[in-house]
Amino acid sequence: MRRRLLCLGLLAATMLALQPVAQAAETTKTALQAFTRGQLANRLVGGQLIFVDFDSTKIRSLVPGKNHPDIFYNSKAKLYALCITAIDDKGKEVPVDIYVKDTNGKLTLVEIAFGEYGRMGFMKFVQQGQFKRI
Repeated sequence: MRRRLLCLGLLAATMLALQPVAQAAETTKTALQAFTRGQLANRLVGGQLIFVDFDSTKIRSLVPGKNHPDIFYNSKAKLYALCITAIDDKGKEVPVDIYVKDTNGKLTLVEIAFGEYGRMGFMKFVQQGQFKRI
C-alpha cells in the first residue's frame, strides 16, 4: 500500500512538473501557426497561393486550408516545419510544407514546399530523424 501511494505521489509530481513544458510547447505551436498564417497571407494573389508544380510542370493556384496540428523541429538548424492542406482549382487537397527559422526568438519564413514533390523531401527528413514532432 505504501509503495502504491509513493508511486502515485511520484506520478502526480512528475505530471505537475511537466505541465509548464506542455504549456510552453502549446504557446510555441500557437505562435508558429499565427506567424505562418501571416506570412502566407502576405503571399496571396487574389486570395490564392501561386506555385510551380514540378510534378505536372504547371503553374498552379491554391486556396490555403487547415493547419495540421503537428509541428516538427530540427534542433541543430533551429528550423520548424509546419504543414497545411490547401485546395486546388479542382477541389483536390494539396500538401504545403512551410519551414520557419528561429533565430534568438525571431521567426523567419525560409521555404514553402508545395505538392507531393515537396512532401517527399520533408518525409525523407523525418525518416532520417532530422525533424522530430514537438
